Amino acid sequence: MSAAISGTAIPYSDPERNNDLEIVGDAAMQGLSLYEKKSLLISRELDAMGMGRYQWCIWALCGLGYMLDLLWAQAFGLIATPLQHELGFSGECSWALPSYTVVHVYFWLPR
Repeated sequence: MSAAISGTAIPYSDPERNNDLEIVGDAAMQGLSLYEKKSLLISRELDAMGMGRYQWCIWALCGLGYMLDLLWAQAFGLIATPLQHELGFSGECSWALPSYTVVHVYFWLPR
């Protein structure tokens, strides 16, 4: 198995190696930038861990949350105009969701 960074094939090391200096001093890493070396190390560790049940569950939950977030905003946008016509609102109601979102993000995100 190998990882390709900027066109250079780098052989995958044995995940049982515990010596970080041996990995960093790898001959295949010579000539790579610091960012490429860090990327390679992270890639090797993720390959060694694999995709277990926990990772698949987290992936599915994050994807579901992202989908629900997009669907909620889309559904509100689709029903806003018919709701305005049905209930007799003025046409200036479409700013409510974006302004609510901005205020919500401003006050609830950690700083």
